[in-house]
Amino acid sequence: MMGKWSPIYFVARLIVTFGSMGFYKKFEANGQLNIPKDKPIIYAPNHQSGFMDPILIASLRKKQTHFLVRADVFRSKFIITVFKWLKMMPVYRQRDGKSGLEKNQVIFNQCYRILKKKNGLIIFPEGNQLNKKSLRSLKKGIGRIALGAETKYNFDLDVNIIPVGINYGHHTKMQSTVLINYGQPIPISKYKSLNQISEAKAINEIRKDVEKGLKPLIINISNDEYYDTIEEIRLIFPELVHQKAGEFVSNLYAELKSGQQLIAAIEPWITTHEDEAKNLKLIVSAIKTDTAALKLKYHLLINRKHSVFGSVAFLLLGLPLHIVGVVMNYLPYKLPEWFVNKKIKDPHFHSSIKMIGGSVAIFTYGLISSIIFGLILGWNYGVIYFFCSPFLGLFSLKYWVLYLKTRGRIRYNLLRKKKDKKLTELLQLKEELLIVLEDVFRNNLTP
Repeated sequence: MMGKWSPIYFVARLIVTFGSMGFYKKFEANGQLNIPKDKPIIYAPNHQSGFMDPILIASLRKKQTHFLVRADVFRSKFIITVFKWLKMMPVYRQRDGKSGLEKNQVIFNQCYRILKKKNGLIIFPEGNQLNKKSLRSLKKGIGRIALGAETKYNFDLDVNIIPVGINYGHHTKMQSTVLINYGQPIPISKYKSLNQISEAKAINEIRKDVEKGLKPLIINISNDEYYDTIEEIRLIFPELVHQKAGEFVSNLYAELKSGQQLIAAIEPWITTHEDEAKNLKLIVSAIKTDTAALKLKYHLLINRKHSVFGSVAFLLLGLPLHIVGVVMNYLPYKLPEWFVNKKIKDPHFHSSIKMIGGSVAIFTYGLISSIIFGLILGWNYGVIYFFCSPFLGLFSLKYWVLYLKTRGRIRYNLLRKKKDKKLTELLQLKEELLIVLEDVFRNNLTP
């Protein structure tokens, strides 16, 4: 089943492809030309969001791509069967016991055969997921599998590892952003000589090179103590960060590069300015607390006043369509969200279940509703309902986002007009943060 074309995988890929259009505000890929054609590829992504990471990568590949998943999720015969159809294979860890580790060799042999057929394989070198924008220590498994495949076939496969950076605007929220960033290929053939001397050294070199290849592809905040502070600054003043980094933000890749410039500037500054860094942490924490208390968003603090006339006019004109879209899609939209909030404790899996569950629910609900409409009013109306329903649902989602933004702008304008004391203090904190950031960029930003 692993090497055969899977109809369930095909359908799942379609669901993810179309579901991502509604789930993410922006979904971009960069560096796809780095992927060698007609060669066995191992994709090595950072791991921040459960099932969402592999399915997003797989959705961009024409060939059906296999990936390794921790063995403890293979809990029943039904799940095992479904996962196999989805090209998922269990990988066992030390905590799974000696028998589990022995089973890994069977899985590794399957990986070798997959690579021999020039099919793609996704392996997460960090081993497990964590929804923080930091690269953790890499495991040696990816090197062991890559070298194992080449060794078995006398280094005739020409296996390449592609580092892949996955960058989420937010790990679980809808209408966030995601950038899939492909790095330069790492040919395993270059470790052939070292492997003949010492397999352990060759595997370790692969691990180092994958880590080196991944770091430029992601936001990587290495200072744990100031992680929250640095991440909040990226969110508070994205435009300032982009401007200081010299990046024209036309896409998510440019946004990534400017965020990396911020980290490159601020982490050394924190090391050499301990007292100022402690004050910076207090300022950022106060801005976060006060912004939430006033029910505002960071982007509202940038401008002195926000125009709302055009947004209000659009909201009034679009209200009838929004109501229709809500009536047609509210139930299938809310069901996955309710299920995730009530039943799924691990937040790493929230986004993938919301997107896939929502897509399936909307399709099923739309199909059943269309049949009912067709039986009552005629099949022409049923077909129109079926095709209009998802587009009206997407319109309603965008409408609601605009409504929330407009409500926030109006609230900010009213608070500003009446010279609210808390807002005045918040804006003063913003100015203090600007002064500190000017010093950070002036002394530490690399050209």
